[in-house]
Amino acid sequence: MSTFTVLGIAGSEREDSRARTALQVALKAARKAGAKVEVLDVSNLDGRAGTVHDLPSDEVADRVGTAVANADALIVATPTFHGGVSGPLRAILESIPNDAIAGKATALVSVTGGSADRGDPLEPLRQQLQGLHAWVVPNRAVVPFAFRAFDRAGNPTDPIVRERLETVGREVARYGRLLQAMRPAPTPSPVPPPTAPLPTVRGRRAS
Repeated sequence: MSTFTVLGIAGSEREDSRARTALQVALKAARKAGAKVEVLDVSNLDGRAGTVHDLPSDEVADRVGTAVANADALIVATPTFHGGVSGPLRAILESIPNDAIAGKATALVSVTGGSADRGDPLEPLRQQLQGLHAWVVPNRAVVPFAFRAFDRAGNPTDPIVRERLETVGREVARYGRLLQAMRPAPTPSPVPPPTAPLPTVRGRRAS
């Protein structure tokens, strides 16, 4: 079986980000479903705590484009700010090439400091990703009251929250493999036919 990679995008620059914690729970479920998992963290794009705001825009675009292109599916996690996604995550999404996630399964996760019944913070994100032709999985995970949603080890304290996060991890692996199998195989480059020797006339090669 070929390697199948799920890329998690952590959309918060905070060191104690609960969005990153929620993402890890979902990625663990994807790993259990047989996927290889990787993380693109907006607070550590260059491996030295270089954030999306610290690096030149062309370098951000190069790192983001490479990571996304090499992934077979994605999980995007964000804190909720005023009903929308974080600013660093918006910058990351704007760096994604138009065709990099086309046809790839993508799952959405958000955390919020209050109740989850004040509208859907992930709806604008879903629309943006679908504009890039990603295939957004049906289930999404919104974690309310995130300040009390995880213990010190990063485990969800509420079984409902755990199930939401694990479901998106399993689904992105499942649907991602199905979509991967449906993609046409790359067309091999045509091999030129061998060159036939030119006929000779009276011991000389014809011109």
